[in-house]
Amino acid sequence: MDQFPLDGRITDLAGFARLGEEGVDLFLPDSSNADVPGFQVSELDLAPAIDEVFRPSPRRIVVSSFASHIHRIQQVIDAAHLYGRKVAFVGRSMVRNMETARELGYLKVPRGMVVDFRDLERMPASKAVFICTGAQGEPMAALARMASRDHAIDLAEGDTVLLASSLIPGNESAIYRLINDLTKLGANVVHKGNAKVHVSGHASAGELVYCYNLVRPRNVMPLHGEHRHLKANAELAVRTGVDPKKALVVEDGTVIDLKDGVARVAGSVPADYVYVVDMVAGAA
Repeated sequence: MDQFPLDGRITDLAGFARLGEEGVDLFLPDSSNADVPGFQVSELDLAPAIDEVFRPSPRRIVVSSFASHIHRIQQVIDAAHLYGRKVAFVGRSMVRNMETARELGYLKVPRGMVVDFRDLERMPASKAVFICTGAQGEPMAALARMASRDHAIDLAEGDTVLLASSLIPGNESAIYRLINDLTKLGANVVHKGNAKVHVSGHASAGELVYCYNLVRPRNVMPLHGEHRHLKANAELAVRTGVDPKKALVVEDGTVIDLKDGVARVAGSVPADYVYVVDMVAGAA
């Protein structure tokens, strides 16, 4: 619910209120930051921190971000342009998403600024910025392969790696292993733990409470997060007036029956495996 978004498109709070007036039977809010008090800061507040990474860096800069986070990529491109650097996108999802974002006009890139990463490898290190995936320590992502010397981009002493993402619960070991591997190569690793380089895309408690008070749902089923996050989210709902019996904290596989404006647990199904069915071939 950024009040100063980079694209100028603010959250439609009036729309939320209209839905609340019409009546909402079941509200399913994200829970990842439900136990974080207050509000997320604006994306605009990251600009000085990103500048602090670019301005003193004498060699190459590698930025790892979610391939869906177009606003963050725009901030990196703006900083690279300011300091006279060229940019290369690395990784299939990053290349594909950025091409689509440029075609749709969501990503503004100065002419001639984006080059192939192989061409960028041959340019002076002080002129290079690589934007890739892998900030969560995914073993097959571009950044992890760089860290293990299994990528065409050969990181060297003095390079800077910026992890422009938050630490998703459950990924701690993989991320810290990645940071250690990059540090062993001599890279200067900048991440949310030592610099203000990321704003979470998940609502904090203050934003969730705003939503509850606007939507005024009859039933709530928190989603997305560990059990402690789901529980914290349900407690916020109850504090805003939701009946405790209608704030459902459930696990994967739980069957919810919604009838006559009342949600209740009706049973469960095995959720240990995910079956993908090919609707054309008819085979699982």
